[in-house]
Amino acid sequence: MTTDEEEFFESVVDPSTERIGLFGMAHDITFDGRNFIVLHKVSKNVLTEFDQRLSNYLAAVHGVGLPMAAVETRIRDVSSGRSWTPYPMRHLESVPDALALAAELALGPEPQMRVRMGAWMSEDGNLEQERLITTDTVASLEKALTVCRTIGTPDFLEISGDYDRVLVRPAGSKLDVMVMDLARGTVAVPTTTEFAGTAYQGPLWDFDNALRQNAAVANFVAKARHSVAQNKEEAILKFRELAEERIHEFDAALSGRPLVGYRMMGASTLIARLQKGLGSSLLGLSEAAQITALDWAEKVDISDLHQLESHGPGDDPRLPPGPRLVS
Repeated sequence: MTTDEEEFFESVVDPSTERIGLFGMAHDITFDGRNFIVLHKVSKNVLTEFDQRLSNYLAAVHGVGLPMAAVETRIRDVSSGRSWTPYPMRHLESVPDALALAAELALGPEPQMRVRMGAWMSEDGNLEQERLITTDTVASLEKALTVCRTIGTPDFLEISGDYDRVLVRPAGSKLDVMVMDLARGTVAVPTTTEFAGTAYQGPLWDFDNALRQNAAVANFVAKARHSVAQNKEEAILKFRELAEERIHEFDAALSGRPLVGYRMMGASTLIARLQKGLGSSLLGLSEAAQITALDWAEKVDISDLHQLESHGPGDDPRLPPGPRLVS
């Protein structure tokens, strides 16, 4: 994300976003004679309905929606039990993107790292499963994400998976899922007919050639892209419709009262969302909705929403915790 996009998300969208914890990856490090546990927590962002529609609109028009996943890192001093966050939460497009970042952070400069999955910050060792993460793990996951983006942007895909496999298909589509087995380095493309099954299976790293040379792969990707294109068109129309409804509902709730206090804050966040999607002039709305919302825009100061909490310079996330972090 650009700095402006990050500021918009953190100041306007994030306060009303809930997170579902999906994965925890913990590993041990020793620094300055002390033992630390480093935890990378991967979560899925659950946006409000309006913010989800805004994200879909942004993805349809600009190619990038709002972040749908996050990685939070915490460090715990084993001897004292004290824990802290060494740097701000990272926001990413999809859960597999977040998994890739978590693995990169765990590896640091090392080619491999033994980690405990599902550890969170819990003391219950029964929740942990050890596995080896390597640079090949990250490379395979990033290749799978590249294949997913061959179909479309994450906002319009159903992407799920972990460090062993990634499954993808267009959101709301009747197509079966395409399965990428990261451990074996293979991709299985389903049929596009009424008969279920696998139409093609081959090397994941050779997917580009398969797309050019194999008719079954080309047919699946073509149908998937068509479904994504339809979803993009629907996303644009749905956001405009919902934006109109939100403007008229807010205007009715105001009942002619002045924009002060909590009413000013409500107008500010609404205008920030509308202008993020539709631009400063709110093109695409009806004239009545434009006039109403732009009247509010003249009275609010969107910059007030971007007074973000400073996290400080932070240490390089790939380095072990130094004295400055512990102090």
